[in-house]
Amino acid sequence: MINQFTCSSCGFVVEVREGMERYAVMDDGVKKGLDPENEESAAMALTGKTMRQLAEEGKLGVWVEALCAGCMATVMTDRDADPRKCPECGGQKLAAAYELAGSLCPKCGQGMLGSEEEELFI
Repeated sequence: MINQFTCSSCGFVVEVREGMERYAVMDDGVKKGLDPENEESAAMALTGKTMRQLAEEGKLGVWVEALCAGCMATVMTDRDADPRKCPECGGQKLAAAYELAGSLCPKCGQGMLGSEEEELFI
């Protein structure tokens, strides 16, 4: 599901995906998302390992999409493993979808972000 947040003052709109997506860490350290419809098959195709094997090796994680208040980019981040830092601008104010509703607008600093849930099939 995609959450759309609109500022009550300036009309700034941001869309952030709600929920989580698992990823596998490749041998070279690169993180690759797993198809949520069939994570086990995706893990095997990407790494040659089962989800259980990846978890035992510490090579399985969970991403959430977050908004950077500094540059307004939406980025995928692992809230447990990644530094709370935007990979685009280096800013440290990242907010996941569940943190945006009712928060101060990062663009104008005046209005509040209101949520209008919108189901989009990706």
